[in-house]
This record gives sequence, C-alpha cells and structure tokens, in this order.
Amino acid sequence: MDLKEITKRTPYVKGVFGLPERGDFSIESTSFEKIFVSFEDKMSLLLTANCDTDEFIINGEHFTPDGMIDLLSLYPALSDIKESVLLWTWEMNNHQGYFDAIQFEFWNKTLKKELILQLKITASSIYMYNVVELKQNRNIYAK
Repeated sequence: MDLKEITKRTPYVKGVFGLPERGDFSIESTSFEKIFVSFEDKMSLLLTANCDTDEFIINGEHFTPDGMIDLLSLYPALSDIKESVLLWTWEMNNHQGYFDAIQFEFWNKTLKKELILQLKITASSIYMYNVVELKQNRNIYAK
C-alpha cells in the first residue's frame, strides 16, 4: 500500500519508530536510517533514504519495528501523535527535483490538536521536524 492509499483511509497511528543512523542508540542521536509508522488494521509505512540520490523510498508492506526505538517516547513533542488520525500527507521535491521531504498532518481528537511532522533527507540520513504555525508578535503595534 502506498502513502496516498494509506492517507485516504485516515488511519489511527499506533506508533512511530526509528533506526538511528549507524545503529547509534545514544540520546544525542537525531538522524535515522529508517522511520517506521504503524497504523491500525496492520497498515504501516517504512521510510528509508536512497543513498545514491538522497530521496525517500516508501514501502507500504506490513513490517514490525524490530530493533528500532520508540520515537514517541524519545521525543515529547511527538507523544500526541499516538492514537491521532493521519489527515494529510505531502510528498515534497526540492528545486532540483529530488523527492527528499515528506510532511504528515495528524489530528488528535481527544486533545483537539494538530501536529505536523516533517521528515527531510540530508546526506542520506532522515531528520525530523515539528512544524508549528507562526504567531504574530502583536506587541509591536502597542503605543
């Protein structure tokens, strides 16, 4: 199953796991060789980097997160993704045409809160970003 098909089903997220780059399981590790997202009904996504082109390879077959770490526990900003619904996905190409970023929008019905997670490949490693809406500084208009 591909990214588009999984997103159409608006599944609940069961977990997000990662395999740190070069198997470095230290707390400081921020880049990953693989990211695994598991959904309800045994749906899953395995995201890896093509080392030759630094583009995403998406595999929608059923996998298990063997040997991976639980990213929802490791990164507090991601904890609200669990039991959230996947609403939207974006496959992003850079100005040279390489598919090197993916963005997910999740909705947590209980917390009435969205979370936008962006994954980007740099030098054959996957990095995670929490995308937040910018709030305007209204104090600049105060007299």
